[in-house]
Amino acid sequence: MYENLKLSFCITCKNRVSQIRQTLPVNLEDNRMDSLIVEFILVDFGSTDGLKEWIGENFKQELKSGYLKYYYTEKLSSWHASIAKNTAHFYADNDILVNLDCDNYTGYRGGKFVIQQFIQSKDFKIVLHQFNQYGDGSFGRIGVLRRFFDAIYRNMETDRMTKETFVKDGIPALSIVIPVYNVPTGYLQEAMDSILDQTFVDFELIIVDDGSTDDSISIIKSYNDNRIRLIQNNHDFIGSLNIGMTAARGKYIVRMDADDIMLPHRLQVQYEFMEKHPKIAVCGSWIEKFGNDERIVQLPGEHEQIVTSMLSSNPMAHPSVMIRKNVFEQLGMELYKREYPCAEDYKLWTDLALKGCHFANIPEVLLKYRCSEHQVTHTKWNTMLQSTQKIQAEYAEEIMEQIVSQEQRYMDLFNSLIDLSNEGLLHLNGLLNIVYRIYVFFLRNSVPLHSGF
Repeated sequence: MYENLKLSFCITCKNRVSQIRQTLPVNLEDNRMDSLIVEFILVDFGSTDGLKEWIGENFKQELKSGYLKYYYTEKLSSWHASIAKNTAHFYADNDILVNLDCDNYTGYRGGKFVIQQFIQSKDFKIVLHQFNQYGDGSFGRIGVLRRFFDAIYRNMETDRMTKETFVKDGIPALSIVIPVYNVPTGYLQEAMDSILDQTFVDFELIIVDDGSTDDSISIIKSYNDNRIRLIQNNHDFIGSLNIGMTAARGKYIVRMDADDIMLPHRLQVQYEFMEKHPKIAVCGSWIEKFGNDERIVQLPGEHEQIVTSMLSSNPMAHPSVMIRKNVFEQLGMELYKREYPCAEDYKLWTDLALKGCHFANIPEVLLKYRCSEHQVTHTKWNTMLQSTQKIQAEYAEEIMEQIVSQEQRYMDLFNSLIDLSNEGLLHLNGLLNIVYRIYVFFLRNSVPLHSGF
């Protein structure tokens, strides 16, 4: 039992980046050769001094491997050392829990040293780790067996509540959802690398394997990153999309395709934008196409431009979007609908627009969009076209109904247009163009057609 022990150094802080800048790099390097048996847990209780950004920029490999695990919570309104330390212990995965203050050093291979003390003295439940090569008096850390810690706090109601509160708050800020089905090896690796190397690190990566028959699953499993969650499903693309979205725990849901590439700062830019613009429910960006087609696609940026252009095209690049999760929770909506294959995202945007949700596209390229012969636009063009036309017709009908609800004088005009369209005398595009012009007029004259989200 004692021969295979592993250890977690547990660090808690709030606005102590100046201290952690000194100690964390040294501690990680001093214990690196023992990274298979030693991990560092850093719980940040709402720092506003740039700690999160510093961690993300400087420790990508350590975060990816799980050697360093970073958690963020704002639930502790005033500092309470015992609650903070217990919370960090609850997050830790290993057999021995060692409290480490922000200004503490572990010493060279300090983790291995503590493990050896428990192995050599098998009756010990607690070890005082008290040596210090730096001569600054900062050592004197307590190491406790995980099972002993759990046994104590199982019987204390207050600490069960502490665990309940903070472990649930350990959910990531972002949930990235990617369905995967037989993606060429190089494409999938490029996509995953671009995500795991983001400057913003507080996310979970939910990969839903859509019944792949190639080596996609083995590629995914080859990544040693505790932020990855792999879900396997039978081949059912829309079903897999919905499974991934439902599994998301973050405040925001990020979409991404398995053959595209995020620019390194994508998550940071979109997260900050959404935090500064609470009315925006869905945020996308410009995209750069590469592969069989090479150009930058500048999508409309403002809400009114986006919801009006939905009458003629899909103005949101699906793999570029970030969505507030509570949009779905508050509206109680079904997500992607099977009745609109190959255009299920377009249908989702029109549904949200009709519910009054606000949209935006950041005027900056944040995603490289791969164009290849494997895309739906090449392999299922007719299916996509049928779904698209169905969506546009339904959206136009809903817009006309909302306009008439405020301006009855348009009823005869719209009825005539619909009759002409049904008789084949007015093409769908002609109908959409007329509705578009009237819709723009209403929005520009500040006539609300539906309640804002």
